Parts: sequence; C-alpha cells; structure tokens
Amino acid sequence: MKMRLRTNKFNENLKYPEDFVNKIICGDCLELIKSIPDNSIDVVMTDPPYGLNTNGVRNDSDLSLFYNIMPECDRILKDDSFFITFFSTKFLPQLFKNNKFNYFWQIVLYCPEGMVNSPIGYTNSLIENSLGLKLKK
Repeated sequence: MKMRLRTNKFNENLKYPEDFVNKIICGDCLELIKSIPDNSIDVVMTDPPYGLNTNGVRNDSDLSLFYNIMPECDRILKDDSFFITFFSTKFLPQLFKNNKFNYFWQIVLYCPEGMVNSPIGYTNSLIENSLGLKLKK
C-alpha cells in the first residue's frame, strides 16, 4: 500500500472543516488557528519551542509562542476538551500560571534509540515529557 501525504499550504481560501480534517496544514500556527471556528476542536496537541535556546534555535529562548497560542486554543476547543503539549520540565511551574487549563495527566515518552542534542551533548536515549491539560469552561 502506498502512503499518500495530503498537505495544504496555508492560504486565505482554506475552509473549515473540509480543508482541515485529516490533513496536515503547513503554515504559521498563530495565523492558521484564526481560521478555525470557536468551540470546534476536541484536542489540540502541540510541540512548541521549549525555551531552552539550544544551538541558537530561533524563537526558542522563551515561552512567548506558547503563551500567545493559549488564548486561541481556549477559543477553538470545545467544553471538556484536551490540550496536550510537550514541554521542558524547566518551565513546568510556569505552564500552570495564568491559563484556563487544569492539570489532567502526564505522559513520559521513552525512546531508547532516540538521539537528542541536550546540554550534555547527543545521547543514546530520549525521554520526553508530555502534559495533558483539560480545559475548564
């Protein structure tokens, strides 16, 4: 079976839901999310910059992208929906400040064959944290 990749480049003519459901959309998340109607999404899963600024990665020196997207996630998510994010444990206390989400669960992803560029260099395994938050509306 041949795998078919369905992607759409973000443009102003995308319509929800027909151009979004079961598709990968390439675009700026802060702009793209504005096209999604209020209270229409069950789950948002994101892997934002961690705020670690490793290797001079642009926009990775703070959590501003995370905090800029949170109000839009609140707007598009349905009642009793979930927001799942990968994060750096360094910023865990800050993730709970001034947001409308309640802690629900945490997932630890263990990849024994993973390679990650950490402050101590490349490692042979990878442990990555994911946090599940439930929207309180």
